[in-house]
Amino acid sequence: MSVLAHVFERAGLATTLVALVYDHALGQKPPRAVWVPYWYGRTFGAPNQPDLQMRVLRAALDLLDRPSWPVLETYEEEPPPTADLDSWSPSWDIEPVDEAISDAELAQRFRHDLSVLAPLHAEATRAHGWSTFGLADRSFQELEGIFVSYLLEGPTDNIPKRDRAFVIKHGSQDLTDAFSQTAAHLGGDAPFAIRRWYWTRSSFGLVMRRIGEALHDDPDAKTRVAADGLFIPREWKL
Repeated sequence: MSVLAHVFERAGLATTLVALVYDHALGQKPPRAVWVPYWYGRTFGAPNQPDLQMRVLRAALDLLDRPSWPVLETYEEEPPPTADLDSWSPSWDIEPVDEAISDAELAQRFRHDLSVLAPLHAEATRAHGWSTFGLADRSFQELEGIFVSYLLEGPTDNIPKRDRAFVIKHGSQDLTDAFSQTAAHLGGDAPFAIRRWYWTRSSFGLVMRRIGEALHDDPDAKTRVAADGLFIPREWKL
């Protein structure tokens, strides 16, 4: 959207937008933008809250009065709580992990949980007739090897440096999508609670969070960008 805003401005059209990823807006410098600290998919806040949605919209439209640009402002109103129950947990053989777990123990839990998730996700895919898993073009087994290796040893030559950021970002997204689709298939009608449990209580989420922290100072610039802002929701970084 930021790039399109520049295109429209060059054509003589004034633009303003609502941004969800602060670093993207800061780097791409759209003419006018307001950043909201909200969930992905809820740019204007939660559903059925028209007053909040209108306030966000007005904050963006008010920027059209600014005489100069680029303008990037922060919308200060905190996101409202979701309607999803905090008590949601998976109905299959996967237990929450403790933040104090060692990397070695976490790797074992990750392997176990992935072995449970893979066949359940296959059932969900057959039932739904589709799946978004596959962005990284790696199987569950390959992703297991990659992320366990990263957790225990850091980046290795099993992924060429030019592919590292791609595999990290999209491999993490594949596991998130597989978990979410499986949870929904098994009766989980609470998408944000599922997402919260995944990132704060599952071995998958904790592995990604620890890898993201470890890669924060990676010498490869693309990997640093992926680790800092592309594959872990900002609200659940370590």
